[in-house]
Amino acid sequence: MDSINIVYDSIGNSLTIFNPPVMLPIEVQCASENGWWNILTWILSFIFSALTFYVGRITARKNEIKNDEIKEADRKMSLFKTLILDYNLRYVYVFFEQLDNQLRELKQPNCDKKLLDSHIQNEFKKLNEKFVELLMAVDNDYYESILELSDKYRDKLVSNIADDGVNLYVESKYSELIDSPCREFKVLLLKSLFNYRGKSNQG
Repeated sequence: MDSINIVYDSIGNSLTIFNPPVMLPIEVQCASENGWWNILTWILSFIFSALTFYVGRITARKNEIKNDEIKEADRKMSLFKTLILDYNLRYVYVFFEQLDNQLRELKQPNCDKKLLDSHIQNEFKKLNEKFVELLMAVDNDYYESILELSDKYRDKLVSNIADDGVNLYVESKYSELIDSPCREFKVLLLKSLFNYRGKSNQG
């Protein structure tokens, strides 16, 4: 039995010698690794190029929109100067001069407030017709904001005048309730006009 086992061991060892483990050549292994690396590099390059193109398009679009907004603002500014300021700003100054003259009637104890109210309403109406409404030709949103400002101070003056519990012929009351709101309206209106830059939401 020992002899037989020795023979089997010899045969087994011989088979092991003639059947070594299969190993890929080094060149094949390197080629396989380089192939995967090349694929990964290509994918990353593609992603980077796509992102670069996308960001470039977004930036270009933003620049186009900004340039269009600048051009539109310049166009509105040109119209505003030509159609509004050059030919019709004088009506604003005429309005405040006439309004001041009308309001001075309140310094008389026997002032007819109802008649004065009618005159004041008429002055604001002329301001709207000769100046404020023209703003619609340039910027409708800006027109709305100026109209709102005008209506606000008109209503404020009319309300103060109609208050029978206040003697407006007293200088301090006249200054507080009539003269101060009138001056405030004039400053805000002129400031808004001269600060207009082609954008109605300029602040």
